Amino acid sequence: TNELVPLEQDLQILKSYLALHKERFSDRLQWDILVDETCNQVLVPKLCIQPLIENSIVHNFKTRDHLKIHIVVKYDQQRLTINVQDDGEGMSPQWVDYYNQWTPMQHAQSHFGIENVLTRLSLTYPNRFSYQIQSDHHGTLIQLQIEGVEQHV
Repeated sequence: TNELVPLEQDLQILKSYLALHKERFSDRLQWDILVDETCNQVLVPKLCIQPLIENSIVHNFKTRDHLKIHIVVKYDQQRLTINVQDDGEGMSPQWVDYYNQWTPMQHAQSHFGIENVLTRLSLTYPNRFSYQIQSDHHGTLIQLQIEGVEQHV
């Protein structure tokens, strides 16, 4: 469902997901999560970050022995910014262009996790959601921004 949950709850699910993969990949998988405390009660669609992490793990461990994922979440003047960055092999320039021009009306072609997240956020926050994807052979950065979000009290 498109149930909204406090970001803090969504991050707990994400941490459990990462802990499971840590058991599988041991020291080959590392991550850090930096979150402004002001973000904890902002409402977001459930599992809005996890598919991006899953995509990173699935696609990078095909060709790499190690992966580092860096997640930063900030909240400023009712704007929530979520950055998910990895040091993987990166996406091809064609896929970066595809995603940076993608709209929710298109059918998924690949990387279904990314398209799922983008679609859900676009539909939940019409005209208030934006994103950018940067990628090269040093890794990928996905930045999500949601305008006009308020903290849940």
